[in-house]
Amino acid sequence: MTETDSKATLLTEASNGWGGMKLPRDLYSSKFSYLIRFHRIASLICAIYLLLAVAVTLLLFVKTVSEDVQVMSVLFYVSVPVVMLVTVAFITHRVDLPTAAKVALLKETIIQRPAVSSELWDVIAAHMNEFFCANGLTSLPFYYDGNDCHDHFKSMFIDSTAPFPTEPSSGISENQQNATIGNNANREIRSTIATIRNNANREIRSIIDEAVRLYDQSVDDHWRQQLGEASSQLPEYPGP
Repeated sequence: MTETDSKATLLTEASNGWGGMKLPRDLYSSKFSYLIRFHRIASLICAIYLLLAVAVTLLLFVKTVSEDVQVMSVLFYVSVPVVMLVTVAFITHRVDLPTAAKVALLKETIIQRPAVSSELWDVIAAHMNEFFCANGLTSLPFYYDGNDCHDHFKSMFIDSTAPFPTEPSSGISENQQNATIGNNANREIRSTIATIRNNANREIRSIIDEAVRLYDQSVDDHWRQQLGEASSQLPEYPGP
């Protein structure tokens, strides 16, 4: 299968049912093999490194090679893991989505209510890949599978890096504590306002809040159901 054929197959229009829905996971044995295939720079790095590895291996078997060359060969092999890690980090780096794509992902989440269902996240991933292609945002599928889409959704809208408020020291007076709390509150308010002003998502905050609320609710419902099913399967012990 050529690269053009692969892209054409992967970008087949996703449907609400299972028929016709294709994801890169369906055509590639691993996410790494998919990323290497469609990222030309990463593929070029791997090809060059493979050729160098063959050349270095041949040099090591030549008895007339100097010790300096042998040392450089050892250093080359030691650097292989580092180069591979850098390559993986490069090809897995996520670019920020445009606002229209974020809204499309949020709408899909509201409609599907996927919770932690990998099947429903697969549907969302397929729909989003079709959206990216139809709008010219990418020439190849953006999400490898539903788990990839789920992780990206959480990283954009769920996960938070905001620091927790600190507790005031017990060795200061109540007035000092109140003053400290007031100063901290003012700083926090100013920081929040600045964050909101600089936040690229401020224009779609309402739909983000709604999608996150429904997502959290669907996750809670899922685990409550799982807990109920597990509790119903517990053996009943006779009383004393």
